[in-house]
Amino acid sequence: MKIYKYASIEKAIKIISDGRLLLNNPLSFNDPFDSDVKRSKKDILEVRKIMKSFTSMSLMAQLAMNPLLAEKVKKHPLFSAVDKEYHLMKKALKMYPRFKDNFGMNSLYKIFGIKSSDFRLQAENEIDRFENMAKNSIENTKKNTLVTCFSKQHDSILMWSHYGDSHAGVCIEYERPAGNEFVDIIYRKQRPKIKMAELVSYQSAITIIGEKDGYRLDDKLISSIVYPFIVKSSEWKYEKEVRCLLTKNSPSPNLISEGENFYYKMPRPSKIYIGCRANGKQMNELIKIAKKNKIKVVFLKSDEDSFSLIEK
Repeated sequence: MKIYKYASIEKAIKIISDGRLLLNNPLSFNDPFDSDVKRSKKDILEVRKIMKSFTSMSLMAQLAMNPLLAEKVKKHPLFSAVDKEYHLMKKALKMYPRFKDNFGMNSLYKIFGIKSSDFRLQAENEIDRFENMAKNSIENTKKNTLVTCFSKQHDSILMWSHYGDSHAGVCIEYERPAGNEFVDIIYRKQRPKIKMAELVSYQSAITIIGEKDGYRLDDKLISSIVYPFIVKSSEWKYEKEVRCLLTKNSPSPNLISEGENFYYKMPRPSKIYIGCRANGKQMNELIKIAKKNKIKVVFLKSDEDSFSLIEK
């Protein structure tokens, strides 16, 4: 599949000569909604519910494993039933690592003669700690996100007008690199919301299982994290955007860091389209560079009968 990068001739010369593209933080883009990650009230409430259940269960588990716990309490039928249920839950979590509820903890509260409110304060503290951590994590993710944008079309009048130096620039054609670093933008009327509850549910399950090896973020969970960064307003639909999406600490071999700047190493372009208003010494320089690198050059012109761009 082909993807296209619109640029001025000056930028195109640098892109082709260096074999790389500058990566930018989307918060600096002209769309204030781009990658402005938000959370829904429903997600916040769901996270609090999961965290409350998980914290209560963890505290109760610590108490249950206390070696000073009376044997007669351990032999209590309710304790045995809940203990059995806990191991069944742990077995289920190994198959599908998502924690939602603390199952029979209310029964254990009765066994130990403890009011559930005794754990409430500690649970609330853990929730507040997590919410602060989540807030900082989202902000850091926003700051560390790196993007360079492409289109699926080379002859869009609007794209040439907005990104191709008002038709005096160029459009560089690439073969779309394989891998999940390149994603198609989704266009919606509603703003996307990050699903933090999915992450909390997963992490809580992994903690209960006590094993990290062999578990990884599945596609559904990855999608819930990435989704807000690949959704834009339907008003941008004409761009047909493909986005190269990374972070500053991505392990990609194509990510290049130089001082405060980050670049993505691209394959050799397959073609360069010259805008219908392009001219001058820089255009001639670009053509020489393209010829040296065995890149085909195509000149565009405006069609006499329709509002479209055609090859000369």
